[in-house]
Amino acid sequence: TLSDELRAKFSIDADIKGAVVTEVAADGPAAERSLQPGDVITEAGEKEVTGAADIAERVKEAEAAKKNSVLMLVAKGGKKGEMRFIAVKIKP
Repeated sequence: TLSDELRAKFSIDADIKGAVVTEVAADGPAAERSLQPGDVITEAGEKEVTGAADIAERVKEAEAAKKNSVLMLVAKGGKKGEMRFIAVKIKP
């Protein structure tokens, strides 16, 4: 669940729910797909996301299914009008 503090810090739209990206490793798979602090992941692996634990679970599910990426629905900059699907690679 997004806290009021995070919503204010990143100017996230009130009707956006999910897990906010707070930092991105410069050499990681999220950076390769242009995820940035303030983006909100609303779905991962075609399932709703309510927090970071959901994303970790979807990555584990994808690894178990021998997939090499996880499809995520992301509100770029926390804006509802900026929704995009992004396939993020799973590091081997």
